[in-house]
Amino acid sequence: MAATPNQARAVGARCSGSSRLHWALDERLCRVFSDYDLGRGEFDVLATLRRSGAPFELTDGGRQLIDEALDQHVRNEAGLLSGLSATERRTLADLLRKLGQTLDRSVEEADGFSPSQ
Repeated sequence: MAATPNQARAVGARCSGSSRLHWALDERLCRVFSDYDLGRGEFDVLATLRRSGAPFELTDGGRQLIDEALDQHVRNEAGLLSGLSATERRTLADLLRKLGQTLDRSVEEADGFSPSQ
């Protein structure tokens, strides 16, 4: 059964809204990274190395840089989510996790992958 024009518009509006939200959030998150002359990937690598510990040790300067950037990043994220209550933030996290699982399954199905294989 084909989607009606109204159904197609509703789905499109949700996806378009999600896409706009992604780009707006990404731009605001990347501002913090650029304050420390880091790109998203560099920030992720340094944060991972910081958590990992031995045998992956950062220099004192690297540790200081990522500690400062991470502190600012956490404050920035808190500010971005400040319009939501604690319950709404938990609900958002749950819904995003569920959507991520749905997207993972749809990619696996499109690639012909089945968890039973």
